[in-house]
Amino acid sequence: MEQDHLEVCVVGGGPSGSTAALRLAKLGHRVALIEKAQFPRFKVGESVSNGIWTILDILEQREQFVQEDLVYPEETLIRWGTTETERLAGHSGSVLVSRASFDALVLKQAKVAGAQVLQPAQAVEAVWHHGVWQLEFKLDGKSKRITADHLVDASGRRPFLPGTRTRVSPPTIALCGYVRNDGNPRAVRTEAISDGWCWGAPVPGHLFSAMVFLSPEAVRRRENVSLEGLWRMKLARAVLFEWAATLPLIGPLSLYDATTDFATDFISANFMRIGEASFTLDPMSSSGVEKAMHTACTAAIALHTMLRSPERANLAMKFCNQRRSEIVSAHSSWAAEFYRRVERFQDRSFWRARSQVSNVHRSLPAKMDTISKSIHVSIRSRVQLSRNAQLVKEPCIAGNEICERTALLHPSLDRPVAFVGGIELGPLLAKLPEKTSIGSLLQLWSAEISLDHAKQVTQWLLSKRVLESVG
Repeated sequence: MEQDHLEVCVVGGGPSGSTAALRLAKLGHRVALIEKAQFPRFKVGESVSNGIWTILDILEQREQFVQEDLVYPEETLIRWGTTETERLAGHSGSVLVSRASFDALVLKQAKVAGAQVLQPAQAVEAVWHHGVWQLEFKLDGKSKRITADHLVDASGRRPFLPGTRTRVSPPTIALCGYVRNDGNPRAVRTEAISDGWCWGAPVPGHLFSAMVFLSPEAVRRRENVSLEGLWRMKLARAVLFEWAATLPLIGPLSLYDATTDFATDFISANFMRIGEASFTLDPMSSSGVEKAMHTACTAAIALHTMLRSPERANLAMKFCNQRRSEIVSAHSSWAAEFYRRVERFQDRSFWRARSQVSNVHRSLPAKMDTISKSIHVSIRSRVQLSRNAQLVKEPCIAGNEICERTALLHPSLDRPVAFVGGIELGPLLAKLPEKTSIGSLLQLWSAEISLDHAKQVTQWLLSKRVLESVG
């Protein structure tokens, strides 16, 4: 067996694994990625939410991405809360991709950045021994071995290293098929039916991806109906999809587990799960790819911190735990609220079960109703720091590392905030007088930052009611 030593070994070359490897390589680390499949390979999940553009900029990959075969939807059609069809124009930055080419692109860029890509290679076993990971894999029919300081499991819902998972939503099955989309509008479609819901969108290759989400019971109760027959029956019951129900399938119908859950053993000082190996989101969000890549970027920063500043390992792990908890909690609450909107089917078990908010993660702080109201102040207006505001020490990303900074805690904020528009709040709030005018405050802060930045921070603090007017 051959053996090499690395700082990080990533198992899984999907968007999360490739993103982590790319980011770590750019940060100067010795990293290898093991992927069992030969790319390009088929994968569902073509919808990429608008947060992808920020991630691509971080990875310096926007230029390569826009050269791909992309579909920008012209409108979104929704039949959800009522039987009326709601039309939303434009795409709001979201885009439809071919996962085969998109995943291959990110993996290729990881290799270009310096990551060692082992593909197609099958990870066989990983053992923590004498302070390093000893990982065995098979490549070209030969057993090989590498050692690494850190192991990242990015191998999906059925992770390479087994562990316990906690379910957030009721079990959900997705049936996915493709039909020709010649001549049809480039519209993303979502519709509720009595025992599930349908989602569809135009995807590269002049195809339309049509997905039906059902409970496992609905799939088991189909009796003598095939999976394709069930898929067609459900599409035919949806006004926005009946046109697709009779068209011939392009390729086979696929069945997937779409249940929302998360791994309980997601991070330690030398091990981390990312992407769907860490958590899965309700398919209603259509942001699984973006969130997988986002958390992979966070994981890369955490690993970079652990490797360069081991004394901050616990801080890095705390940061990752907090961010993941927020994502899972926020999406769980959002999904339950969205399912509750379908009042006409709330007597059905599918909808009733998904309308309940899971208690597995902490609830997010309630936002104040008043923050959306207009705020009228002048340069002479006097303000003070809200009595509900607190300054606390929290881990945050500063540059390419996780550090401890003074953060602002307030009921109007989802979580403690250390930076606003790249400006650190702690030093500014530490200089805030008990009571002062807006003009004096801008003059005080403009000695530390530009006047424009001082105005932006002041406006943000006012909008969140962190700064309150006083007589």
